[in-house]
Amino acid sequence: MVIVEGKYELIQSEKYDEFLKSVGAGMIERNLAWKNKPFIEFQDDNGKLKQKTIEGVKNSEINVVPGEEFEEEFCGRKLKSKITVEGNRLIHKQRIGPVEATVIREFNGSEMVSFFQVGDTVATRVFRKVMNLIKLAHDFHTLLSYYVYPGV
Repeated sequence: MVIVEGKYELIQSEKYDEFLKSVGAGMIERNLAWKNKPFIEFQDDNGKLKQKTIEGVKNSEINVVPGEEFEEEFCGRKLKSKITVEGNRLIHKQRIGPVEATVIREFNGSEMVSFFQVGDTVATRVFRKVMNLIKLAHDFHTLLSYYVYPGV
């Protein structure tokens, strides 16, 4: 699961409002989703996937073992979900009442492209990986030390 670790910020969204309508989200929930620019952070915690969604007004966190069913909340409703890992993708299946939704998150280096699907409705959201400046500074210092003080 190492491929998914990191923090990502939303940079582009298409047809997300249509997706939210398809799963029964109300006008207020859709307006909030439209105005927010969420960050999503993924961590591997000894085989458990930790996903934090930071949206300002409402934040959420799930901790799951890939392949096992779990409960979560979406648009104020409890639902059954399952996340699996397939190569560079997380496949998130959700049952929202009678509606089944699939979210595919595809990781490509510094970008995560999310596809939200319910029936014929497909929304796309693109996220850019946020650089960890502390780690970047540490890596630069380590590299600099190697060349400035070789053999030390």
